[in-house]
Amino acid sequence: MKFINTEGMSFIGPGSEWFWTALSGVVLALTFLAIYRQLAIARNAGAREEFASLEREWASERQMRYRLGIFVALRDGTDLAHLPEGPATGLMNWWEGVAQLARNGGIGRKALYGTYRVICQEWWATMAPYARNVRDEAGDDAIFEDFEWLAGFMAEMDRRTGKASVGVTWLDAPEKQIVYLASRIHTEEALRTVIVASPSVVPDASAMTHAAGATADA
Repeated sequence: MKFINTEGMSFIGPGSEWFWTALSGVVLALTFLAIYRQLAIARNAGAREEFASLEREWASERQMRYRLGIFVALRDGTDLAHLPEGPATGLMNWWEGVAQLARNGGIGRKALYGTYRVICQEWWATMAPYARNVRDEAGDDAIFEDFEWLAGFMAEMDRRTGKASVGVTWLDAPEKQIVYLASRIHTEEALRTVIVASPSVVPDASAMTHAAGATADA
């Protein structure tokens, strides 16, 4: 039983156009597949680098000092709507930048959710009164709206996946966070410390020669 009838088929010369057309189609398909694979690899590499960059920024001494300033204010009883402007704005601007990337497709939302779902919601719950106060004073409801959107997205994903809602524990006990951040900042400071040691004493050349001669005489 013949499954393919090759009688009368020509692969070279007149009548072989069908073969070369089919072969060209296969080559094009393989080329497109290779290009797609390379683009996928590039996208994955770009996403990994983006996340690594976010991690470096979040763990930077500057961001840790922003968070420390807020926790110290919480410990001292500062109203959430009137947190110190420097640390609060520095922290909020970082989250606003992350949220803009997610909202505009610059970074995967689901991947971001997997890493930052808890911390994002905790910080929005902490900073929401400050954000509303800034909006009221400026008369602009768009201030920090991307951060608010990102926290809402995280909460919605929690509901869809059946995860428990995120609560904020540090509002009533910021001391633990203060100790933790102060310790990490101290480490960063120690890494920048330059230890100046006294140079080693270089023996006098003539003394070394005399000692060598004495040893030879012995």
